[in-house]
Amino acid sequence: MLLDDRLARGLDTPMSRPRDWFSRLLAPGSFARNAAVLGSGTALSQLIALAAYPFLTRLYTTDQFGVLTVYSSALAILVVVASFRYELAIPLSEEDGEGFDTLVLSLAILLGFSSLTAVVVVAMPDQIATVLGSDGVRPYLWLLPIGVLGAGLFQALSFWAIRVGSFTSIARAKVFQGFGLAGTQLIAGVVSGATAWLVVGDVVGRAAGSGRLGSLVLSSDVRGDGVPGWGRLRSVAHRYRRFPAYSMFAGLLNSAGLRVPALLIVAQYGLTTGGQFGLTLLVLAVPITLVSRSVSQVYLSEAARLARTSHGELKRLFQATAVRLAAIGVVPVAVLVIAGPWLFETVFGAEWRVSGELARALSPMLFGQFVVAPLAHTLTVLERQSTQLLWDAIRLGLVVATLGGISAQGGSALLAVSVYGAAMFVAYGLLYVLNSRAIDRASRAEAASS
Repeated sequence: MLLDDRLARGLDTPMSRPRDWFSRLLAPGSFARNAAVLGSGTALSQLIALAAYPFLTRLYTTDQFGVLTVYSSALAILVVVASFRYELAIPLSEEDGEGFDTLVLSLAILLGFSSLTAVVVVAMPDQIATVLGSDGVRPYLWLLPIGVLGAGLFQALSFWAIRVGSFTSIARAKVFQGFGLAGTQLIAGVVSGATAWLVVGDVVGRAAGSGRLGSLVLSSDVRGDGVPGWGRLRSVAHRYRRFPAYSMFAGLLNSAGLRVPALLIVAQYGLTTGGQFGLTLLVLAVPITLVSRSVSQVYLSEAARLARTSHGELKRLFQATAVRLAAIGVVPVAVLVIAGPWLFETVFGAEWRVSGELARALSPMLFGQFVVAPLAHTLTVLERQSTQLLWDAIRLGLVVATLGGISAQGGSALLAVSVYGAAMFVAYGLLYVLNSRAIDRASRAEAASS
């Protein structure tokens, strides 16, 4: 009777145990559920943008996309330092009041940085255009401080939402970003097709959803003490001083490694090629976002646990995850190599076939990034951030050496991108080795202390 009762209630049966495990895994507040919510919002936002590209490439020219590429690359680098990385400390404060003070500090620095950017843009537009490698971006530089303010605001408020556990709000805000970006660029493209609207759409897309996230702050009880004065702001600035001292520099190196290539392509080969390269990066970013980042979140959770309990198990997880990602990534990369130019020409229009050729040249980098980037959290959980910083510096050096070196020798854009893609594949291979060796060192230290 006892067995019959258990079966009747569905307890401890082969079918119920996985179901119960899955229910616990995705229970409200669990890491997996939160990761799934955030991942779905990011994925949907990316898919909305991707669905708009076939229309945008027929509304705007390659030169116009080149301007967008320069603008968005410069903006992405500036946003990293816009709040001195204090926004990263918002979820870390033990007290909500201190977390609120850190948010206010981040926003105050952001406002000052955006204002300074506006002054520099007004005072030195020609010099900035020269640094960015294209005079074509000069008429749209006035949008740069607005973009910094909007993107920085969304970034800071997102970390507040993480602090209060409102992951659904972040996911919805990211979907608003996708609609804001695609909607603005599409509607404006049909009405006027002016380059300014392509850039304005990027600004709108980065800031959209901030109102929803801002409402979480306005509804919070921690505002009872009022807006913090200089004393409280100075206190949290000192408490988290390591963020501007270390994290800001590390983030700047990482962002430069990702964004400088597009700026170098524009500077050396012009806006047309820069636009082709920019579209290639936008399209190739989608699989990284949809698959690699989701795996990254799950890997981080499990790796953090194993780093405390068993470095041997961590090594097996590391290797098994790499093999599985390689098995997943080899198929789309092969398709890109075989049919990349034809796919880009068919989907985005005849003038974008060059983007497909550039995508083919970048396929080694895409494969390496897809497999290794999620595993880089190994250095984080083993507290080897200095190794990550060293790798970021090496990658940036390879970017400048390959793209700058080939163009200086008179090589074509396709040759430069091909050499760059191969160099990045080697760089990600190096990152894999550095992560693996970090585990081995931790295992030896663990064995020596036992």
